[in-house]
Amino acid sequence: MPTSDIATQQLLQQVEWYRTLFHKAPDALLILQPHTWTILEANEQAHRLLDAQDDELIGSTFPFIRRSYKLLRQTNAPVVLDEAIVEQPRRRRTLILEVALCSEFIGDQEILIVAARDISEQRELTEKMIQTDKLALLGKLAGGVAHEIRNPLAAMSLHLQSLLRRFPRNTPEHRQIQAILEGVQRIDAIVQNTLSFSRAVPPNMQLQPIEPIIRDAVALLRPSLHRTKLISLNVEIEPDLPPLLVDAQQLEQVLLNLLSNAVEAITSKGTITLRARKISELRGSGLHQQMVEIQISDTGKGIAPEDLSKIFMPFFTRKPTGTGLGLSITQRIILEHGGTIEVDSQLNKGTTFYVKLPVPGQAKQE
Repeated sequence: MPTSDIATQQLLQQVEWYRTLFHKAPDALLILQPHTWTILEANEQAHRLLDAQDDELIGSTFPFIRRSYKLLRQTNAPVVLDEAIVEQPRRRRTLILEVALCSEFIGDQEILIVAARDISEQRELTEKMIQTDKLALLGKLAGGVAHEIRNPLAAMSLHLQSLLRRFPRNTPEHRQIQAILEGVQRIDAIVQNTLSFSRAVPPNMQLQPIEPIIRDAVALLRPSLHRTKLISLNVEIEPDLPPLLVDAQQLEQVLLNLLSNAVEAITSKGTITLRARKISELRGSGLHQQMVEIQISDTGKGIAPEDLSKIFMPFFTRKPTGTGLGLSITQRIILEHGGTIEVDSQLNKGTTFYVKLPVPGQAKQE
């Protein structure tokens, strides 16, 4: 075989290697035209990440790189690392991408080379860890303060009860002392809740069916439904839900808290619906995680939009007799179970909480 033919074959083989390397790379790779941000070439992972078919991506624009390109020009660095937020329209998801950008010249034409990877899951896990650390720190602080308050509070309560017995009922003095005593008891309840919050017990995780836990929580709630309000409770549990690795007592506490909140949100008459079903959730790493989702919906007064981002913050409450710790404890328990809790609410229409718990060993690559 002539030397020129061998060289041509070797060149074609190298081109094929580079093409395979480009298209099969684990990160999304894009080649763009600067200033117009037009995509000239994209590999398979880029199509998956941007949720686009082969004929949709080439020729479209990727304007999210504009800021990264500006940073590249300002720093004169060979590569710039940045983040971009993009939408997956078909899946209705928002992704956070880590982007590496460099610029190259082919002749007198500049092209941009972009490598991107989805860091949404890592960011979510980091935020969960930060939130858990904040709650733990706040719990220690609150526990210390609560201990300091508890002893003088007990002394005040004893003295007030002693004074109360000295005055006949229906006298002004009796009513005044009774009002003060109720205030002290209210403070004591807050202290007790604070101590419970600060003494977080690690969950005793066991693999067990979820339906009996839901049924037990519902059974505990039912007696309170018709005491002062007319409330109907609907329970819809999908058959054959997989067993979960949970602490049954803590999960029952979560469900009771959410159900009790639903009761309180209904003024006089309404409906609470609890649904449990198996779902598949796509994670940032491209894994489909099987989950059990528990929805608790009410037809109550709803949550104001400005309060939605605050409801899981410790001590935040709009209830006149609330401590603001119930949802904080609920969120902490769910996070410790590897799950998530989300809320959707509309004023005067109602609220839905979504509790999602992972099914052990049920994660599949996309």
